[in-house]
Amino acid sequence: RVLSVTPSTMRVTVVEAQTKEVPVTIRRTGELPAGYRESPDADPAIEPAFVTVRGAPELVSTVKNAELVVNLAGTRSETLVSEGDLTPRTESGSDVTVKLSQSRARVTIKIEQTFVQRTLSVTPAITGVPAPGYRIVNITSDPATVVLNGPTTAVGSIQLGLSTERVDVSGAKSDVVLTRNIDQPPN
Repeated sequence: RVLSVTPSTMRVTVVEAQTKEVPVTIRRTGELPAGYRESPDADPAIEPAFVTVRGAPELVSTVKNAELVVNLAGTRSETLVSEGDLTPRTESGSDVTVKLSQSRARVTIKIEQTFVQRTLSVTPAITGVPAPGYRIVNITSDPATVVLNGPTTAVGSIQLGLSTERVDVSGAKSDVVLTRNIDQPPN
C-alpha cells in the first residue's frame, strides 16, 4: 500500500546518444630490464586500432582516446603480447563514463636486446720458435676466460674468443711467463 509519493510528478529529459571513433593508445608501466628496449623499427601493433564511444554528448565530446595499460617490467622475450581492458580518457587523462564498442584490446610490442654479456676464452697469440731441441708442451692463460659486456652488434660478432698481444717464444729454453693485454675487439 502506497501512502504518498513526493514529488507526485517528475520531469525527465531525454537526450540522443552521440558516438565518436577514437584511437586505442597504450600506456606503458614498469621498465624493461637493463640491456633491452622497444624496437625502434616496429611500432606496437594494437588490435583494434580504433573503437567507437557512445554516450551523452557532453561526455563523448571530451573523450580523446581509449587507453590500454601495458606492463613492461621484466620482459625479455622478443615479442610482448598484452591484452587488457580499455579505459576511455579525456585530454587530461581522466576516466569518462561512456560505452565502448569493444571493451578489450591486444597489443604486440617488439623487444630487442641492445646490451649483452658473454663469457669468452682467452688464447695467447704465440710467435717464434723455441730453441733447437725444445718444443711447446702447454699454453695457459690466467684468466682462461673473461666476461665481455657491450652492444649486441659488437659482442655478437665475436665468435672464437679473444687473443692477447703477441707472446714471443723465439729461442726459449724454459717456461715463458709474460703479462700481456687482451686485444680489444672492434667497437
